[in-house]
Amino acid sequence: MNNTIFLDTFIARTVIGIYPEERSNRQAVEITVSFDYDFGDATHNDDITFAVDYAVLKEELQAFVEGSHFNLLETLTCEIAKKILLFSNRVLSASVKCKKVAVGVSAFVCLSKL
Repeated sequence: MNNTIFLDTFIARTVIGIYPEERSNRQAVEITVSFDYDFGDATHNDDITFAVDYAVLKEELQAFVEGSHFNLLETLTCEIAKKILLFSNRVLSASVKCKKVAVGVSAFVCLSKL
């Protein structure tokens, strides 16, 4: 059985865009993430070692975004989803929405290991 964890919107500041003014200033990007994994072992044992540690995942995603530079919002969004899939062998799929706050433009991607 697949279950879903949601990391509701968090904000990271990064260099993203193709225009000179975008490349010279960090922009706020709102990131919303969900990922699927089987909660069975975690709920049965009530033990983090059987779960996906979403607090650590969120910290790693924040550091990744703030340390990255991308031309396209689409690329950033896909790279975040890939990071989530690689974070734990328990993760089966990941959905990511990134929004450039200043311009109100969003990208969404859903990737699966299957």
